[in-house]
Amino acid sequence: MKKFTAKYIAFALPLLFLPLLSPIPTAHAQADDLIYESKANPRPFRGKARLVTLKRDSKLLHVTTVYPQFLHNTRLTRFANRTIRGGARTNFNDFVKSFAADQKEGIVRKELPYEYSELPFLTYYLPSRIISTSIFSGQYRGGAHGMEGTYTTNFGFLKGMRAPKVLTLGNLFNGTTYRKEVEQKLFDKFRADMRGVPTFVKDGSVKSLTSSQLNNFTISSKGLTWYFPAYQLGPYAEGQPEYTLSPNELGPNFKRAAVLGK
Repeated sequence: MKKFTAKYIAFALPLLFLPLLSPIPTAHAQADDLIYESKANPRPFRGKARLVTLKRDSKLLHVTTVYPQFLHNTRLTRFANRTIRGGARTNFNDFVKSFAADQKEGIVRKELPYEYSELPFLTYYLPSRIISTSIFSGQYRGGAHGMEGTYTTNFGFLKGMRAPKVLTLGNLFNGTTYRKEVEQKLFDKFRADMRGVPTFVKDGSVKSLTSSQLNNFTISSKGLTWYFPAYQLGPYAEGQPEYTLSPNELGPNFKRAAVLGK
């Protein structure tokens, strides 16, 4: 069985008890204990956010959700903190609910406990204008293997906006042709992938991308990076491919100065 939590993070003081559907948050003053920093996380949380942990651990259930609360006090960070906190708690409680329902039906096996984890990453942080985050989510519910993937949320308070909001792809482009242009450039990336063309693209099963897929991107100084969890572009064995389009590749309609400040 795949252990998601052990692979990505360790906690020094696991909580002894957490009541069902009422997770007790524990806050880390700084991100010094964030041991899963990697090349995928060029802008870690240290000095930018405290990390809050929601945890429930029993013989049949292991759930750990970590989420950031940004330290700077701006309209954007306050909005991001509320949104992130609400989403993390909802996902945590939803998984515990689903476990309880499966346990009531008697389909949870003691040799295959349920597992769920959410671990946060930060790729871009301009606290008054742009915050780009993602979570690596992994879960196991007694099947042949677990499921995992990266899911993103970008927060913005760009010029012309009356209030901070969760950004979609259209917020980063001028004009109305951006969707078709970005989709075509991503398919060009798929077909030029030196690791191999994703199976579902190669066999023609995937010929277009959904709005959800097009909005599953992070922002960084390198441009925009898209994440495709297992089964979106190919079978589980192909994992989660990632593709980046540079500011130049994104074309003249990309709001480069507004987004990247250059």
